[in-house]
Amino acid sequence: MDNITYTEVSDYFGEGRFVLKDAFGDRGKDNYLVSDATSFRDAVERLEGRRTIIAQRFVPNNGFLRILLVGDEIVQLVFRSATEHEDPLKSHLNKPRGSANAKEYAISDIDPGAVAMARRAALSLERTIVGIDLIQDKNTKKWYVLEANYNPEITSGYDVRQKAKGVAKLLTQRR
Repeated sequence: MDNITYTEVSDYFGEGRFVLKDAFGDRGKDNYLVSDATSFRDAVERLEGRRTIIAQRFVPNNGFLRILLVGDEIVQLVFRSATEHEDPLKSHLNKPRGSANAKEYAISDIDPGAVAMARRAALSLERTIVGIDLIQDKNTKKWYVLEANYNPEITSGYDVRQKAKGVAKLLTQRR
């Protein structure tokens, strides 16, 4: 990353803020919000030695929606609201320990376009079990796929029993 500057990345996204993260990072580790040349330098230093770094447009939001798909079934819809963070480089992350900011929703409570987007993302990745994280721009209300989780906290996180039932149902289905 020595040959790229904050200005070049910021200009590419057309705004001052963006996210730099380790492509292989997990649970917000090595995931940083960059807002100026100083935070860019700090993030790059923290990412030193990482094999692949992703620059991603920052989407102003009120949190993110995790849609857990097991087979063709939506097993869980959990929204995690925005939370405070001590580290300014981590201020965009909305996943504190213990699921303190998690709220479950019924599929009828969620924008059908967002649900369809999650299904398309799962199909395009050919995943049987996947957690699709969607984020909605709080200004434009447009939905984006934030990421597709190959390891969507089946044995941890919010309401493990519900997730386990969904996986058990998939494994016992006759084909």
